[in-house]
Amino acid sequence: MTPNDLLEYFGSKAEIARAIGIEPPSITDWFKDGEVPEVRQYQIELATDGALRASKPADRRPTLQRTAKY
Repeated sequence: MTPNDLLEYFGSKAEIARAIGIEPPSITDWFKDGEVPEVRQYQIELATDGALRASKPADRRPTLQRTAKY
């Protein structure tokens, strides 16, 4: 997702920030950088019930499980 996708969906930088509980200046940085940080993309995906999707699929590999040796 791009910052412009967010602006189109939410209507303003203030609404984007409000949706994920951060300060608006952070959103302004995304527009300067031209990208939304990956971790924020996942928050936005959840906040929009999937209407906006993260650019990369989440790494959902199972964690290594330790096996007990008896």
